[in-house]
Amino acid sequence: MNVNEMITELTQRLEDIGGSEFTQVMKIDALNNAQDRLVGLLDNKFLTELETLEQWSSSTNEPKMVRGLFSLSSLSNPVLNGSEGILAVKIHGQKYMNRINMSDVKQFDSNMVESNISDPYYVVFSDRIELVPTTTILAILLDVYYMKKPSKLIVDGTCDLNAGLHYLLIGFAESYCWSNSEEFNRSKDAENMVVSQLNIMKSKLEGQGV
Repeated sequence: MNVNEMITELTQRLEDIGGSEFTQVMKIDALNNAQDRLVGLLDNKFLTELETLEQWSSSTNEPKMVRGLFSLSSLSNPVLNGSEGILAVKIHGQKYMNRINMSDVKQFDSNMVESNISDPYYVVFSDRIELVPTTTILAILLDVYYMKKPSKLIVDGTCDLNAGLHYLLIGFAESYCWSNSEEFNRSKDAENMVVSQLNIMKSKLEGQGV
């Protein structure tokens, strides 16, 4: 559903058809807070609509590493969950790079060794990607596969998330609204409905061995 339809559904749940208690601004804020919470709780398997491939473009000359460093802020979209949102990195027109964990950096890193660009390794921090070991190569053109943060919900807009998640999002938004009006029991009931469904989804995913 689009954002206007979400607002209508939320209004009905809040029994506030006339909008006397919850303004449209309050509902939009609640929906956006709900979206942020929902994507933070879901496994990436449920968020495939947010998967983004950003390839090096000659028009922007991005994305690219400069002396072995690439800032995530250089991507066109904010990255969901920081380092966890980086799915793969590839040298443009060549092979995928090998990702290593922070705990393995020391065995690769050395000021005396230059990275082997034919078989490169990298580590991801919350705000950047670093080649390991470092390199003196000025620029390395990249293709970055990542999870983007969903766009903010606005009136007359659409939602980036799968349609199957929209009612969960509205459920969290309902909980936020009831809490703001100090209807704490109703807030908890709305939240519990969503959390229960999320637990079922998680169990099914674990049952598939994912």
